[in-house]
Amino acid sequence: MIQIKVIHGIILFILIAFLLIFGFKNFQLSLPIQNSLMLAAVLSCFNGIASFLSLNVAWKKSNAMFFGVFFSNLAWKMLVLGFTAFFIFKNQDFDLVFALIGLVLFTFLFTGLGITLILKNVCGDHRLNHRYGF
Repeated sequence: MIQIKVIHGIILFILIAFLLIFGFKNFQLSLPIQNSLMLAAVLSCFNGIASFLSLNVAWKKSNAMFFGVFFSNLAWKMLVLGFTAFFIFKNQDFDLVFALIGLVLFTFLFTGLGITLILKNVCGDHRLNHRYGF
């Protein structure tokens, strides 16, 4: 069963993505740049939620399982970045530079948010205290 804190985290991810998407509409940007930034926000949000959920589950497993999931998430994010770059390079409705910069920046944003939420969810966990000597 999914904890309430996890559901709140997912809602926070989606809320930030919507704020980013609708925030781009207020700027006087060209349509390809707006499309690129919106695509970057949606993909980064999706990756952030997937990473948050998988790492939240893996936290309670062994260290080997946790780091396996962690590095799998990194590989998945790089794969998404590569496929997105290829898709945008072939499509004229997007600006490649803004899409890639947005994807990198928003991935950092959502990854940082996910790490913060995971640490906040498990701060009372004895493994955290034991692992870091607190």
